[in-house]
Amino acid sequence: MSNASLLDEATAAAEAMTMCSAVARGKKLKFLVSDLCHPQTIAVCKSRAEGLGLKLVVGDHAKFDFRHVSGRRPLPSSHI
Repeated sequence: MSNASLLDEATAAAEAMTMCSAVARGKKLKFLVSDLCHPQTIAVCKSRAEGLGLKLVVGDHAKFDFRHVSGRRPLPSSHI
């Protein structure tokens, strides 16, 4: 989800998560936040996920199993 946002990074990331949740129309979603993100970005995403009843996983994006993820696949880690 990309967006030309004037929000700070943490709020923009949480807003993208909220938008994805809205598009899913009530399905309980799981979101991955890379452990390489800034601590404030992780904290805001955790807070927003808790408020929306979403599952948030913070971890190594290079080791995450994306095979069961619907939608677009991420670029190989060499492109990040």
